[in-house]
Amino acid sequence: MQPDYDSLKGITRFLRPRRNRQKHLLIVAVFVVLLGGLYFIGKGPLSSLWSPPHFFYGLGYHELLLAVFSGLVIYSTITLGMWGGMGLTLIALAIVLPYDIKYPLQQDVYYRIASWVAKNLLLALFIGAALDAKEQQRLYLKELFNIEEQQRRHLARELHDDAAQGLIDAGHGIDEILTRTSGMPPDVTDSLKALRRQMDEVLEATRRTIQGLRPPLLDEMGIVPALIWLCDGLADEANIKVERRIDIQQAKLTPDIELALFRISQEALSNVKKHSSATELHYTLRARDGKIKLTISDNGRGFVPLKESNVRSAGKMGLIGIRERARLLDGTFGITSAIGEGTTLKIEIPLHNPRNKAS
Repeated sequence: MQPDYDSLKGITRFLRPRRNRQKHLLIVAVFVVLLGGLYFIGKGPLSSLWSPPHFFYGLGYHELLLAVFSGLVIYSTITLGMWGGMGLTLIALAIVLPYDIKYPLQQDVYYRIASWVAKNLLLALFIGAALDAKEQQRLYLKELFNIEEQQRRHLARELHDDAAQGLIDAGHGIDEILTRTSGMPPDVTDSLKALRRQMDEVLEATRRTIQGLRPPLLDEMGIVPALIWLCDGLADEANIKVERRIDIQQAKLTPDIELALFRISQEALSNVKKHSSATELHYTLRARDGKIKLTISDNGRGFVPLKESNVRSAGKMGLIGIRERARLLDGTFGITSAIGEGTTLKIEIPLHNPRNKAS
């Protein structure tokens, strides 16, 4: 067994960039007041009453506080954005200046503070730029998924209106020929009947393609019937015993979440059908603790999960698509497997999140 791809998901859920601003602002404010008070005790008027100790490697009391301030700048930049980190740097400077700069100016003190400010401003700038780039990448990926879905919908409509309807009309024409024409040679009649059967097979394949692209069931009946259709389809087509438990009827799902659940389930079940050689599959979808929790496990041949950095190079694009769809909604993706022990896929998506709204 190997750990899932989101081994640090607890930390990443807490440090959501530009999320829960009030919570993060409160944390930063508390630390600023605390560090400012400690700095005041060590460097201000009260310093004569208490001499702060030197810490490890000769690091002074106020140097340690400045180092902690730098850590707080990083936290602020990650959670509040670039301007949050820069603003905190200036606040720290306002706290430090009255106690560190004395007249006449001491060049070493001036240089040390200027260097500290410059380093923290650059740190906030680079971290903020990196987070902005990541956010742009997320928006770009979301737009790609939206375009893909529009193309699927358009292609399914075209196949239904043109190809499928044309096959139906052609089939009716053959039926008319078979019923109205008398004295036709038997070999011609047999050929027409064979052609009719072949057209029925092509029509059925076209309908399956339309269902795979964008099943009308998803739009007309909702997510639960669509997921049941997927599970039942796997059981019929692959002769796999499917045990499903779907308990999300009371949850209020946005269209984005519904579509992600359908596409994730579709890709996962397709992988089971093509690669697992499984005979049993358990499909569980529940709404618990403010999250949608999806678990798909099979008793198939299993495989050795790859590290995240190696998934793309190994050509496992289906797993990448599942992972990215979950992450776009601030969800988590985990997969455990071993040779001969089957595979388990786990997805968790928060229900109450500003991103999880209709596009």
